[in-house]
Amino acid sequence: MKNPQQCREDARLIWQAGVDAVRSERLVRNVIQRRGDELSICGRSFLIPELGRIAVVGAGKAGAGMATAVEETLGADVVDEKVCGWVNVPENCLRNMAKIELRAARLAGINEPT
Repeated sequence: MKNPQQCREDARLIWQAGVDAVRSERLVRNVIQRRGDELSICGRSFLIPELGRIAVVGAGKAGAGMATAVEETLGADVVDEKVCGWVNVPENCLRNMAKIELRAARLAGINEPT
């Protein structure tokens, strides 16, 4: 039988694996990839030079992480040239973004719709 310290560590590792499995950045990177001038979203391919504007919209606690992953995946060149966006997030989720605007839509810790 494992000692209590080892059981706590095992429980922490299991919990951390669950948290890591649903990280918003990771989930976005699983469905959006860029290879040169080709953009793949959920398995559908687009040629970036043929795209006009790339608009990103969203809301929720995971929105900041998802928006960050979108900008990082697309790369600064595409973001600067084609991306615009607005994502409503709780006020404690604000961070600096290149082109996607994060807006504080509600106070931190309040989960009622606004």
